[in-house]
Amino acid sequence: MSYLLRAIALFAVFLSTQTFAVDIQKVETKIGEVWLVESHSLPMVSAQVTFRAGSAFDKKGQEGLASFAVDLMSEATEELPKAEFATALEDKGIGLGASADKLNVTFSLKTLSEYKSEAFGYLADVILRPRLDVQDAKRLKSSLLAGLKQSQEDASYLAARGFNLQLYGAHGYGQPTTGYMRTVEDFTIENVKQYKERMLGYKNMHIAVVGDIKPEELKTLINKAFDDMPKGKAYKMTKAPEERFPTFTRISRPIPQSHILLGHLGLSRDNPDYFAAYVMNYILGGGGFSSRLMQKVRVENGLAYSVYSYFEPMPHKGAFVVGLQTKNASAQKAITLVKEQMKKIKRKGITQAEYKNAINFLTGSFPMRLDTSDKLLGYLSMMQTENVPFDYLETWVKRIQEVSLIDVNNAAQKYLQPEYMVVMQVGGEK
Repeated sequence: MSYLLRAIALFAVFLSTQTFAVDIQKVETKIGEVWLVESHSLPMVSAQVTFRAGSAFDKKGQEGLASFAVDLMSEATEELPKAEFATALEDKGIGLGASADKLNVTFSLKTLSEYKSEAFGYLADVILRPRLDVQDAKRLKSSLLAGLKQSQEDASYLAARGFNLQLYGAHGYGQPTTGYMRTVEDFTIENVKQYKERMLGYKNMHIAVVGDIKPEELKTLINKAFDDMPKGKAYKMTKAPEERFPTFTRISRPIPQSHILLGHLGLSRDNPDYFAAYVMNYILGGGGFSSRLMQKVRVENGLAYSVYSYFEPMPHKGAFVVGLQTKNASAQKAITLVKEQMKKIKRKGITQAEYKNAINFLTGSFPMRLDTSDKLLGYLSMMQTENVPFDYLETWVKRIQEVSLIDVNNAAQKYLQPEYMVVMQVGGEK
């Protein structure tokens, strides 16, 4: 065992005797509950406003609208055009951005404490009072279309998009976040307004804040900034993706290496087996150089620089994914080795040494997952939108330690399907 792993193992023993807690305060406001973690070590405040309104909720024929809408909304406000808004943010060192993924759209904020009142005002402005200028929309659309056109030559993009489409079929999870060229071309200001009115209400809204601010001050700022926030309604993914037949798809490109994604439907975060599956995946392909896939595919056979696996927990069922890049001529061998390792861990299980090393590393390294405000905000937003227990962070280490070797082997039996995989390869045939 390396010095780093020994150090982490020793720290894990220490950690097991400690109480790990993040002091999350629930601040009641006019628009609902806001989560706050106070931190006064630096004069900074960070916030995330999250809506369950991502690309999975885009209507058919409007794929990519969530991403386009929040990008446009975050550029300017009713009072400040794009250039003036950018200058106002820059003058005060305020960072403000927006992004979309499959499930959520997130408006993020980072500011010095002295400008937090103005910063929360701007944050509310882009959500409630965006400018939605026609010329800004044309410019943004042109930029997105250029990016989508360029992406047609990006093997990793093509692999990810093709994999999701094959795995999820017509389900919303399979829709590309940035949409298609044909859908982006048709977006209008009216589409953005309709999306905003339909999806962005406080019943569908979660706010998390970390930094140098007191609960009463935060309450005052939120009540003032979001005073006219419409109620709207809460959205959730009600339909589960359907099981798909195993497929193999190749997109030929004149490149020396193939980009490969393979996998199948996985599990949700609230599944009772989630933590056991998490530990199992760490051993299979999530643990870097200590993982079985890395040892077999890279170290023993030299087929890839990197190979990894992960569960993407989503409501109902997300995905189990394995990813790698390899020379075109060795693509099929690499895929075969991945499936063989999945079969092996199902058939023979894991060793006691693998189990101990995984538990020690995962528990010992957990504090590093929360060592920045951005990481902590990410967890808070996930907890809010996924409706996980309020003590999720406090009990995470304990939940990992409670996973037994038998639990890990059972998870491999239940959640690995090497004979039932969607395989997407982008690259040359030979």
